[in-house]
Amino acid sequence: MDITNIIIEPNSISQQFVVYGTISNQNPNATSSNGVMVTIDFAGLHEPQCKGADKPGESGSDYELWSPNDGRHGSTDKCFMGQQVQYVRRKQDAECFNGEELEKKILRSFCTCT
Repeated sequence: MDITNIIIEPNSISQQFVVYGTISNQNPNATSSNGVMVTIDFAGLHEPQCKGADKPGESGSDYELWSPNDGRHGSTDKCFMGQQVQYVRRKQDAECFNGEELEKKILRSFCTCT
């Protein structure tokens, strides 16, 4: 198949594509070709979509809360530059992928001055 074009939705991270092109006639005496359009879906090639972004850290959730920490004040004090910031991220051992609709959540609170 000689590919003419691959079509996806603009601004999309879709896993489905339409490919079109031509296939040459198999007869060595003929010079004609046939147009071909093929749909390709890569969705089944990898892990399932992650779940539980709204409940990070709970059992059954593929997400956890993470705070940047330089380690100078121990592992319990997560204050950095006057605030504690927690990010929702996928657990390192979760065998899934972040979906297109995932909204990255950031939890922010201010620390008591010391």
